[in-house]
Amino acid sequence: MVFIDYSGISALTELEKELIKKLILSYGEKLDTKLPPNTRIAINIKLYEKTGERKKYSIHARLNVPDQVLVAEAADWDLEKTTHKVMKKIEAELNHVFKDLDRGFKKEYE
Repeated sequence: MVFIDYSGISALTELEKELIKKLILSYGEKLDTKLPPNTRIAINIKLYEKTGERKKYSIHARLNVPDQVLVAEAADWDLEKTTHKVMKKIEAELNHVFKDLDRGFKKEYE
């Protein structure tokens, strides 16, 4: 099971909180099949509010796997787009480290 730790989420509205939790949970479930038990993903959300109607979101993700710490970050004006970007980067990092997601950690622990 992947545990997700959020930091900076209190700056978001309730709808934004639900959206980001839903998206990250779906990516977490996808990655869970390849990761060892009790893996933690740390999500840090920064909100840049300029004078005006738009908000800029910056999301930093850190995934601790044995002997490695994978880090990704993304920033954009759209929260959903930013979340997808950062989680796809984490997934790509995982692919790069293990060359093939089918060869994940899970098989070593079964």
